[in-house]
Amino acid sequence: PDKRKQAIRAFFSDMALRLAALPQVFTHRDYHSKNLMIQYPNDASPRIRVIDFQDALMGPCQYDLASLLRDSYIDLPDETIHRLIAYYIERCEEHTGEKISRDGFGEMFDWVSIQRNLKAAGRFVYIDQVKKNPNYLPFVGTTLLKVKKNLEKDKRLKPLQDLLSEYVK
Repeated sequence: PDKRKQAIRAFFSDMALRLAALPQVFTHRDYHSKNLMIQYPNDASPRIRVIDFQDALMGPCQYDLASLLRDSYIDLPDETIHRLIAYYIERCEEHTGEKISRDGFGEMFDWVSIQRNLKAAGRFVYIDQVKKNPNYLPFVGTTLLKVKKNLEKDKRLKPLQDLLSEYVK
């Protein structure tokens, strides 16, 4: 219904404005397990190679991290995600010499995760419906569970969670 659609769009618009206001860095935008390949050269240590980077754009620094740690194809334990976020922040602070708010970074990481996972779930359905390829449909449910889990973390997003829960269980 139009009223609900408008309410959902208002939340998405607010999220988009907040995320767009963050400092922008170069992002791969599809940085997940299926786009990381390991090369085993004969005379050297294994190397990680990144593929499928044609969608790279400027975006918040949390984007690729969210794409990797909240990957639709794997499920990392929360403890591992928190440890890797802390590691990322420590390396950024070492590199820039600037202190990063853990709470602020974590909040935006969760918001980027919501946006990224909703985009992925929508893309999976698009690939099924338009391209007639159902191979990604098994990942829709687990991806939307990650969205739900992140929506539950921020009480400001409770109304959005309620609106979406009527359509996605």
